[in-house]
Amino acid sequence: MKGMHRRQRVRYDLQIPLSVQRLGLPLVPPFTALSSNVSASGVCFCTTLPLKVGMPVQITLMMPGEVTGDSSSQWHCWGQVVRLQPKDFFHQEPSVGVKFHYYQAHRANSANSTDQTSGESLAATHSRGGR
Repeated sequence: MKGMHRRQRVRYDLQIPLSVQRLGLPLVPPFTALSSNVSASGVCFCTTLPLKVGMPVQITLMMPGEVTGDSSSQWHCWGQVVRLQPKDFFHQEPSVGVKFHYYQAHRANSANSTDQTSGESLAATHSRGGR
């Protein structure tokens, strides 16, 4: 079906604090935001800061166990802005959708970390400057 998007991962309506760094802007500090929903492959949040579709970002968050199916863990995610939606009745600020291309998970109380790609090869992410 043309024009239809089918989500590959379940989205959870959770408000999780995020740290968002716009990649390619080294002198610009990260900003904080609160997610409106999250999945293992992306996140949606509201902000008034200037972001553009296609912009690479790094997001750090504490991913809850209900999303991962395991214990909660800190995720460092590299991805890109895939959707911008103007503010509306439900959102006081514009909302931003980010698709994760790659993430590194650090489990709480563990020295182990896990690297994962999200639907793309790691090489493709690196070639776009995603990490």
